Amino acid sequence: MEAAIERRKDAKSIRLSQDAFNRVSFSIYASLGFEVKDTICILHGLPAPSAFSEEELKGIRVRSYDPKDFSACVALCRRVYDVSREMDLASCESTTIVAERVKADGDEATEIVGYTTEFSYHGHSVATDLSVIKALIREGGERKKKEAEEGPGLFVFVRCRLYPELLKWGLNEAKLRTWGLSTLMVKGDHYQDPSGGITLPSIMF
Repeated sequence: MEAAIERRKDAKSIRLSQDAFNRVSFSIYASLGFEVKDTICILHGLPAPSAFSEEELKGIRVRSYDPKDFSACVALCRRVYDVSREMDLASCESTTIVAERVKADGDEATEIVGYTTEFSYHGHSVATDLSVIKALIREGGERKKKEAEEGPGLFVFVRCRLYPELLKWGLNEAKLRTWGLSTLMVKGDHYQDPSGGITLPSIMF
């Protein structure tokens, strides 16, 4: 781990997700200067259809990603998260879906308000608000159902401190179950919580 930190010595910060059950790795990371920023609850399964309100999701359309969306998605991520994920997005074009606002009087889109590269250990998601992330989860669940009758379901990584309402909705209404817990740890001074939206982090990418 020290060698990995040395290779990134010029970085403003280094972030990692640590399996909460692993006391040894937690001690190692803490001794190397990583600080705890949040607990991540890993929700798993297929969301219950009853969890989604058509009124709440009105005006949000979810569709497959188009390479033309790249700049808008990168700008959205930077606005919400203060970092960009260009490499991640570019490598996940085939699985990415985007959410866009549409005008009330037609199908014309006004702006991209969210995207997910995939609800998996390798994917990350960004949205302007809770209704958008719900729309992405609904579409992700529908697509997962079409892939196989008995698939692995979605993995939704929820930061417990930042998004308690999303966590409660995922457990109580979407009927997802807790797969595990991770600890978000950061080394370095350049860190701030996402603002103006919701981000679901990737764990293995």
